[in-house]
Amino acid sequence: MFTHILIPTDGSDLLRKAINGAIDLAQVVTAYACLPQYPYSSFSDVVVEPPSEFLQRSEREARAHLREVELAARRFGLAFDSRTSVHPAPFSASSKRRKRARTT
Repeated sequence: MFTHILIPTDGSDLLRKAINGAIDLAQVVTAYACLPQYPYSSFSDVVVEPPSEFLQRSEREARAHLREVELAARRFGLAFDSRTSVHPAPFSASSKRRKRARTT
């Protein structure tokens, strides 16, 4: 049995299958949501969505996705943790964080 499984979250139907599969295998579940980087150019004359509103909306959506995984884990009595970041390569950011944690 695996002791810890990282679940990326995006709210898709495939994610729901991943949640169930991870819960079947894990003792601890960590959900990870990578917040998108601001997609609009600061040099544009048109502002579709101000950066602060974009970040707030992204964080709100990420929390909802993470909450879905948390509820599933809690139903089975599993420990749960969650992480978010804004990084163009989420796995790379997660790997660096794990290496730092091991060395400190």
